[in-house]
Amino acid sequence: MNPERGSNLRVLIHSPYPIRANYPSGVSDFVWEITPHLKAQGCTVKTVGPVAKDSRADYHLGIPVSIRAIDTQIHAAIAFGRERTRKMIEAIDPDIVVSHEPEVPNSSHTLFTAIPKDEKEKGTIPIIGQFHAGYPPHGIDTLARIYKFVAISLRRPRFKYGIPTGLTMGYVNTIVDALSGRIAVSNGTAEFWNRMFPGEYRVIYNGIDVAFFSPDGPRFEEWEDGRKTIFFAGRHDKRKGLEHLLGAYASLRRVGFDDLKLKLTGGGDVTRRLQYLIRKEDIPDVEFLGVLSKEDLARAYRSADVVVAPSIGGEGFNRTIAEARSCGTLVVCTDIRGQDEAIGDDLREFMARPFDSDSLAAQINRVLNLSEETAREMKIRSRQDVLERFAWRVIAASHVSYYDEVLSNHREVSKCEARGSELTLPATGNIFER
Repeated sequence: MNPERGSNLRVLIHSPYPIRANYPSGVSDFVWEITPHLKAQGCTVKTVGPVAKDSRADYHLGIPVSIRAIDTQIHAAIAFGRERTRKMIEAIDPDIVVSHEPEVPNSSHTLFTAIPKDEKEKGTIPIIGQFHAGYPPHGIDTLARIYKFVAISLRRPRFKYGIPTGLTMGYVNTIVDALSGRIAVSNGTAEFWNRMFPGEYRVIYNGIDVAFFSPDGPRFEEWEDGRKTIFFAGRHDKRKGLEHLLGAYASLRRVGFDDLKLKLTGGGDVTRRLQYLIRKEDIPDVEFLGVLSKEDLARAYRSADVVVAPSIGGEGFNRTIAEARSCGTLVVCTDIRGQDEAIGDDLREFMARPFDSDSLAAQINRVLNLSEETAREMKIRSRQDVLERFAWRVIAASHVSYYDEVLSNHREVSKCEARGSELTLPATGNIFER
């Protein structure tokens, strides 16, 4: 799509998570990074997120509270004040709203119900829900099914002139019914959410700043000490599989690979557990780097000999994999949904079994022992694959095309409803499209 398409599409992007700099959140990074590329496509973009220190959002809705979901601690907005939200919407006057993770309580519900309604109680502004989460590590368990049943069944009385007239649609149904379109960041994500809340999901991958995450740039010279560096980037959550990475690294050191070191960036719930295991097992040359700036993260990718993504589940699309590949670094990841779409064909043969330290160790060893020529050729092909599939110019163009499609369908529905006609809409995308 031509960046000079001449569109004057007004887009409001909503995030239930804080939108801020140097904050480890895939959604926050996505919203911040796609915005200038949507503007390059001709869109006017405004963002709304919860109140937070160093917030980058144009508008604020709700206060973030700590919530645990899929073995991850998140900070998501709790929001009320429908009338104030309505005034914000009127001031922005968007053509379309894109709500990230709309199922995360409850700012999306407040936003959706504040949108003006027509005479048939339908929202006058189309809403696209964008879904990021993938299959939990142990699948859709009983607790998730119970949560879904309760959330869908939950109702409250509807009143008119103080007289109860029935029950509302309910929290989940209100959100799901408000969506005119759905984006999933991978086929795995689409399959997961289609099982939770059936519908049609357009698969559009996460974007990568390929100019920033490139092989050309500064490195950490102090890492070049004759030993090979294994690198991990991300939150230290249980679902990230860090204990399995630590086990793989420890087994490699035990069998005589003394020329290795392990560096971990990020932090989280299992950091102390990892530090305890390192002391207990006397595992050498492991360094915790903390949360890195974007500049230092790119430098770390370039300086590493292999980047490892040992997640055991819950990944919609692991941006770490694509960022490392964009920097010209080889990657070993576990074979789970979401990661299998980020890794690319050349590195697919090096995917390890999840929950399996021995498999992870074997694949790390294979990558580190590739010939120099083979490794160089794979890095070039891997970088090219990222340029073609995940560059922001490609991803943003796909988003704008879908926004136009949803907006056009929404207008056609409104016209036909006004005429009292019926309309059969075309499918908005194949959830299993690759």
